Amino acid sequence: GRGRVGADRRRASSAPGRACSAGAQEATDAKASKPPRVRFELSPRGEYAFESDLDDQDAEAAVGRAGLGSRLSYQATERLTLMLRLDLEASWYRFSGIRSGGGDAEDLLEDAYTVGITPMVVYGIDSKWSVIGGLLIEFSGEADADVGDSGTYGGFGTVRYAFNDRFALSAGLAGKSRLEDDARVIPLLGI
Repeated sequence: GRGRVGADRRRASSAPGRACSAGAQEATDAKASKPPRVRFELSPRGEYAFESDLDDQDAEAAVGRAGLGSRLSYQATERLTLMLRLDLEASWYRFSGIRSGGGDAEDLLEDAYTVGITPMVVYGIDSKWSVIGGLLIEFSGEADADVGDSGTYGGFGTVRYAFNDRFALSAGLAGKSRLEDDARVIPLLGI
C-alpha cells in the first residue's frame, strides 16, 4: 500500500538554509585553520513537543523527533572543497480527540521518516570571495510510502564575501519542489 507523504513541510523548507550555512561555515573553517583533507562529522538531535491544543478543535497533538546528520568533506585543492551531507530523521505524531466525518481519525499520521541528501561544492575565488552551490534531494513520508511519491528536489547557490576571518556576508537563491504543491524559490542571506 501507499503511505502518506509530506510528513514535515517545516523541516523541508529550512533545508536550503541549513545546507548553505553549513557550506559557509566549512569555508570559514578552512580559512581559519588548515583542516585535514578529509573530514567527517556526526550530529545527533532530538526534540519532543508535548501535547498541545489544536486550533478550533477539542483535540491535542504531540510530536517527537530524533535525527542524525552527517557531513563528509574533501578538500580537493586549496580553493575547492566537495561535501556530502546526509540527514536522517524519524518523527512520531500522536493525536487525540480528533473526529472526522463521524469516525475517529486519531491515526491520521503516526510515524514519518525523512532522508535528506545534499551534495555541495565550495569554491574560493580568492581570499575574500567564494561561491557555494549544491543539490537538495529529500524523501519524506511514512515507512510504506512510495519513493517516487515522497521525493522533493532542488538546488541552491550563494556568493560569499569575507571581510575578515570572523565576519562574512553571503547572498543567493534556493529552489525546491514541494509535495503536492508548487515549487518554491527563496532568497538566501547569511552572516
